[in-house]
Amino acid sequence: MLNVRTGPLRIAFEGIDGVGKSTVIAQVQETLSRHCSVLSETFAPITLDLLKRFGEYTGEGPQGYWTRVSRRTKTQCFLTEGVVRPHYLRSGYQSYDIILHDRWWQTFNAYSNGPEEFDARCEFLKKNLPTIDLTLFLRNDPDICASRLIAADDWLVKQLGADQTRSFLHSLDAKYQDLFEHDPSCVEIDTRDKSTGQIVHNVLELITPRLNAARHPLTAHRPVADTLPSRFQLPDARIFAVEGVDGSGKTSICTALSARQSGAVHCCRLSEASLASFKSGNPSNDPGDASSFIRATFEDEFRHQTYIVDGLIQLACMAGRVAPRQTLFFDRWFPAFAIYQNEICSDRELFDFLLAQFPAPEALFYVDIDPSVATDRLRDRGDWMITSLGEKEATEKLAWMQSIHRLKMESIGRVYHLDGRKPLADIVHQVAARLSA
Repeated sequence: MLNVRTGPLRIAFEGIDGVGKSTVIAQVQETLSRHCSVLSETFAPITLDLLKRFGEYTGEGPQGYWTRVSRRTKTQCFLTEGVVRPHYLRSGYQSYDIILHDRWWQTFNAYSNGPEEFDARCEFLKKNLPTIDLTLFLRNDPDICASRLIAADDWLVKQLGADQTRSFLHSLDAKYQDLFEHDPSCVEIDTRDKSTGQIVHNVLELITPRLNAARHPLTAHRPVADTLPSRFQLPDARIFAVEGVDGSGKTSICTALSARQSGAVHCCRLSEASLASFKSGNPSNDPGDASSFIRATFEDEFRHQTYIVDGLIQLACMAGRVAPRQTLFFDRWFPAFAIYQNEICSDRELFDFLLAQFPAPEALFYVDIDPSVATDRLRDRGDWMITSLGEKEATEKLAWMQSIHRLKMESIGRVYHLDGRKPLADIVHQVAARLSA
């Protein structure tokens, strides 16, 4: 039926530090929860947790990431979770009528120093975020907000000092005004000289008509609990993965294994959400052009950084949402075969740390295949590598990839080699036998 909402109403709260967003959101949630199912959450909690762990790892404390990692990279990582989190938690989000977001992409733009920090990468990720139905821009005198932060001994004050915090909040407020000036989805709420109750009343007056207009069946009697992951953790699962060069048959193995195991094995593509986002920009409707488009449009560093963050978010989102000791079988496991790792020049220390957070698979299967055979397969399916490089150069690239893989396998335990020349059924039988051992 047309005009029937299939997802939650999304409301974003924005404004400078100290304006009272979290307090208002908590009371709005409490009030709305009497009539419908409401979730409130910060923009990218798992990424924040990972960055704080990185700060601890460097010996500078959880806030050490603030100065240790460049603004552009921090923004890029946060936005990556903003894009991929709704993909992996879509069933969880669907159980709510309304989501209250504490901050949205505007925070990271306002904090950035121009396009050199909120660059084309960040713009791409921003465009792939879920649609926000209403943005509420809470405003107050920056000096009042600064006084609140100083009284609370907020981390921002510790970083900047009292005087610089006041100056920074004035600058931040001006940036927010510029961002929201021509945003039709934004409503400014002046909180000066208003109690929290009055502000909440104003917010509810804006939200309630939109919630009613959505014509989404409300769920007043469903228990409301923030059960979606807010920290990085690994699923209690048996993790396996298959690797090999392009054309070795990894995806075919996963597809056949999934059909054979009938749900006993959950097969998935590592970092599938960001891959889908990269593909979404492809102007061609030909799926064969997707990989070529991705590599021509997005540089190796950006792709690899995004895949790393995505993969960790994916695992964290699986934690608590897969059955205990469920068998997970991943198509690719680049933490073990990060052949593009040396392309990362920006904040390499952070991404080396993030790669180290991936667990070692219980077994990693590697498909051995002659590069010339893989090239034939790529040609038959019209793969990007053939169309972009030609057969000779494609074969050379595959041979190079294999040489890197061999070096990495020397330091990796539990690698099981699969003969890519064998029939698919025989390979899948070999894998299934190992999984059940």
